Amino acid sequence: MTDQINDNTTLDPQRFGQFIKELRAERGLTQKQLAERLFVSDKAVSKWERGLSMPEISLLLPLAQILGVSTTELLSGRRLPEEAPLTRPQVEELLNNTLRLSAGEQAQQQQLGTGRKLIILALALLGTAVNISVLLLLGFTPLQLLSDLGTVLLVCGIFAVLSLFTMKEQLPAYYDENRITAYYQGPLRMNIPGLALNNSNWPYVLWALRLWCIALLLL
Repeated sequence: MTDQINDNTTLDPQRFGQFIKELRAERGLTQKQLAERLFVSDKAVSKWERGLSMPEISLLLPLAQILGVSTTELLSGRRLPEEAPLTRPQVEELLNNTLRLSAGEQAQQQQLGTGRKLIILALALLGTAVNISVLLLLGFTPLQLLSDLGTVLLVCGIFAVLSLFTMKEQLPAYYDENRITAYYQGPLRMNIPGLALNNSNWPYVLWALRLWCIALLLL
């Protein structure tokens, strides 16, 4: 009995991924089709199936519904007989394991992402400093630069920092459920008429904004 409980409550990413792959194939879905229905990338689905990562907690229910299984079966990595359902402690153990895996994975991604963002910001500031130095060598005075470029550099710098470090990498679920063209977070206000923001296009919008701010700093 103990072995059965341990088998049911141990979350194995490899078994989890293989189970998703089998269910997806049963329903005739490609990785891209499954990804589109969950508003994630096909690379994310590929990583799940290879046991390299786990989906976010908010994706477990829609993923289970699309694949035609319960969330308990999904986490167990196998179909469970109706006459032998998991007990409440076993289900809680599965969920706790998932939470621990997801939290660790997100922390690692956030740490790596912050490092890359700091490098990008440092390069942008270095490029700005080089440009200002060239202008000074060409005969412009510091007062002229401050008068002509000071406000632009300040605004672009603020937006570059906000877009890199405060704007969320993923939108709340209600963006996927409604047609929303605006994004609000603290002092940052952004509206794109005609474009409904969602988790499918948000990564491209976010990086376009970041690159635009950095380009203005450099140019």
